Amino acid sequence: MGKYGEMKKAGDWVGRLVKTKIEIQNQVLVLPKGSICKVTYAYRGLDMTGPKCGCCGVGVFFRKVGYHDVTAVEAEGQEFPTPTTDPATLPLDVKRKLIAARDGLVRLAPETAVDEAYRQLYSIADPGFTRTNPWERIEKSIPKEETKDKD
Repeated sequence: MGKYGEMKKAGDWVGRLVKTKIEIQNQVLVLPKGSICKVTYAYRGLDMTGPKCGCCGVGVFFRKVGYHDVTAVEAEGQEFPTPTTDPATLPLDVKRKLIAARDGLVRLAPETAVDEAYRQLYSIADPGFTRTNPWERIEKSIPKEETKDKD
């Protein structure tokens, strides 16, 4: 490998999806080894963006990542896959936890925290905010004996 890792020129990295070979961190975030990012700029290192969160839309940005700290995974111009969370694909234990957390909030949380916590749970249950009652689909996919209150 040369000065620019797998590429002949620094600019050859721009527009490519890459996989991190090491853990990378900035002042705010830690990007785990094996994460996928897109190179947006290359000069004295790589500037990279990560995919946006499917629930809240927050994305990550890292500057001056070493050329040898990543490996190209796709051809130039590729896009991130669109993240989706379909309740049908959630593991059963996650479904149980979502419903239990929702029920606990409604019964126990102080009113000031309920709205924000409920919104966060709702964004996991229906990231696109397309349904008025996302809980119904989750509850239907849990075996009946487990949805009864255990009071």
